[in-house]
Amino acid sequence: MNYYFEEKLRKIITSCIKGFDIVEFNETTDLISDFGLDSLDIMQIVVQLETEFNIELEDDDLYIETISSYKNLVCILKKLLIPV
Repeated sequence: MNYYFEEKLRKIITSCIKGFDIVEFNETTDLISDFGLDSLDIMQIVVQLETEFNIELEDDDLYIETISSYKNLVCILKKLLIPV
């Protein structure tokens, strides 16, 4: 399912990825193993997401193993941005 924020998420992540001509994301994409991002890159993405969407990620969501997954980032944003 494509949510309205996914395009912004992709742009933010892509801005941190260097050395790849084509960047594609799917449910199994891991930003560290697939694109070589490190923990500082991931935290830069988090800061940009918080700024862009005017949100604050929960402490439980800030584990590197959690936020390095594209699928998890989409789920976190969905939880924060889409009312139940």
